[in-house]
Amino acid sequence: MTVNKVGRPSLAGQRRAEILGAMAGVVARTGLADVTAAEVAAAAEVPRTLVFHYFKDRTGLVTAFIDEFVGSYGDRMFLAGDESPREKVHLAFGPGFYRSGRDLLIWLDLVALAGRDDRVRDRLRALWNERWLPPVARLLRTAHPAATEAQADAVAYGLLCLIEAHWAFQAQGVDQPERTDQARAAATALLATLPN
Repeated sequence: MTVNKVGRPSLAGQRRAEILGAMAGVVARTGLADVTAAEVAAAAEVPRTLVFHYFKDRTGLVTAFIDEFVGSYGDRMFLAGDESPREKVHLAFGPGFYRSGRDLLIWLDLVALAGRDDRVRDRLRALWNERWLPPVARLLRTAHPAATEAQADAVAYGLLCLIEAHWAFQAQGVDQPERTDQARAAATALLATLPN
C-alpha cells in the first residue's frame, strides 16, 4: 500500500480507476475523439484539476484510458481463466465475452479512431503486439507443445482476427445464431491445425 506524505493510505490507484471508469461512460456516449477532461471530471464527480493531477493533460488521460482501462478488457477476455484454448475459443463467440454493449461500443470507437489518429493506432498496436498476442501464442504452445512458435503465432493471430471480426459484425446487426456458430466452427478448425 502506498502512503502519502501525511501518513494516510494513498487513494491514487482508486481515484485513477474511478476517473477512467467515468471516462468509459463519456466515451461510450460521445466517442473518444472529442472527449474533454472537463467532461470526464464531471462524470467522475471530481474537480478537473484532479484529472490533470493524475494524468497531466488530455494526451496522458487518453493514453491511460487505452493502456489501463481498455488494456484490462483484453487481459480479461483473452488471458483470464484457466480454460483450455478450445474452451476459450468457444467462450469468445458467446454472450459475456464483452461485459456489455458499452464495452463493445468503446472498443469499436477506438478501432475506428485508430484509422485517423496515429497516437491511438500506436497504443492499440502496442496492446496487440506486446500485451495480447504473445501471451495467447504462449497459451497455444503450452496446450500444443508440438507446435512451433511460428505455428502458434499464426494461429493466435488468426483466432483473434476471427474474434474481432465476429464482434464487429455483431455490432452491425449480423448477429444471427448461425453466424456465431459458423465463426466458432471456423475458429475451432483453425485451432485444430496445431499439432498436439
